[in-house]
Amino acid sequence: MCNNAIRIALRENPVNRFALIKLAYSRLKEYGLHSQYILSACEVAFSNYRNPTRKRHPFIRRAFLKINRQGYRLNYLLLRLTTKPRNYIYLTLNG
Repeated sequence: MCNNAIRIALRENPVNRFALIKLAYSRLKEYGLHSQYILSACEVAFSNYRNPTRKRHPFIRRAFLKINRQGYRLNYLLLRLTTKPRNYIYLTLNG
């Protein structure tokens, strides 16, 4: 999702991350994920797009998940992650 947002940024040249969100939101919504992941992907994409040390077109090499406080709930050793609105993945943590 971040790489698609970077491609949109290279094509459209947004001035800030809010402009990138405005341009990319409808296209990234096709992934079917929660809106917080789209906003996080645009934030990461814009920071890579605006990085002054890049020599050629940026891209994300490794897959990762960036979540904010509202995207998870931790109940002792059970981690609940939001995938879609009102759909969750439960992970059991070793403690």
